[in-house]
Amino acid sequence: MTLFRGPRYLDISKLLPFASHHGIAADASVAVTVRDSESSKMEGGLNLGATEWGGVNFQRGASGEGEYTHNQTFGTHPVSALNRLLDKLAEDAEYGLLQDVPARPLKRQDLECERDWVVSDATEMGSTLSSMFGLLMKNPSLMQSSDGPPAEAMGEFLQEGNSAGTSLVLESAERDDLDRQVILLMDRGHMLPGVEIADLEDELTVFGQIDNVVSENSSYSLKRFLLPRVNRQFRRKLDVEGLEGHFASQLDMEWDSSALDTEGPAVVIRPMAMY
Repeated sequence: MTLFRGPRYLDISKLLPFASHHGIAADASVAVTVRDSESSKMEGGLNLGATEWGGVNFQRGASGEGEYTHNQTFGTHPVSALNRLLDKLAEDAEYGLLQDVPARPLKRQDLECERDWVVSDATEMGSTLSSMFGLLMKNPSLMQSSDGPPAEAMGEFLQEGNSAGTSLVLESAERDDLDRQVILLMDRGHMLPGVEIADLEDELTVFGQIDNVVSENSSYSLKRFLLPRVNRQFRRKLDVEGLEGHFASQLDMEWDSSALDTEGPAVVIRPMAMY
């Protein structure tokens, strides 16, 4: 008997090559809207809720001049490809898909892992930091003032909100029998239409790959994941605690920089799907 898995999160960019490697055809095609040279741009979106797979929704621009759309359909619905893939891996004894985090996990191991998940505090911290650094990169002199950013700068930050970035960090609600925390590194853009972040805070199964194994008495920094546009040198010099005096005191929020580091033992996973 096979079970149908209805994902709430699906990273198609990871699913397609992985499924193809295991002989599951799920070819994604490109749909592009082309305009005249004066207002040239491409836009489009995939409708995962379409009745017939392959429907692509587009919006015309204001001018609409010299515009045409080229559409191609998917060979297989990605959700169907995901189910066929998992069924095949479960039957493949030689492949050995892990059904849970093993006692001795290895990087790049593929696994299914069921846990009760909650959104990590690092998610909000990462969104806030992304907004802050966007503002600081526009005007680095803001960090030189001992009195903090001027009112107009804070007004710009508050107007934009702390929604910068699409990084999402989930963690297991409880540590396992080996006292390990399981961390998920996700992207909000891969949540299916109609799914909210709160819908991921549930007892769900994750299919993905182990990205890192954090040993006991070690820690794992989430700065690189949460601030992908900040170069390594700048990120290493990042004084997160120092930002509290410049920004957090003017914001109605709790500031806990420890949320950016996960203490071991822990296993970090990059999910391909959550269902």
